[in-house]
Amino acid sequence: MNNLNSVLIEGEVRTLGAFYKEPNGKLNHFFEITVTNNSGSLLPKKFPLTIQATNKLAETFKARIKRGDVIRVVGKLSKHESSLVILAMSIDLKAKLDGKY
Repeated sequence: MNNLNSVLIEGEVRTLGAFYKEPNGKLNHFFEITVTNNSGSLLPKKFPLTIQATNKLAETFKARIKRGDVIRVVGKLSKHESSLVILAMSIDLKAKLDGKY
């Protein structure tokens, strides 16, 4: 993976999105996470990001993750139609301890 294009981000699953198959058989899943910005930068306090999961990762996501879960996504920046998305290479569910992550 090109390190200049790599992304590691954590956020709460906001929408589960839809699954679809491309004509070549590739399974795609687009969903949104909400990222909380505590850095004091010019970005809003909370903002949505679109994540793209493909093939086996999309199937695993559908089976295990629900709206409101906090996840860690490792991936790379990508373009879908006219939007910037994060193409996920791995998705980890954060452990929930005593109602907190």
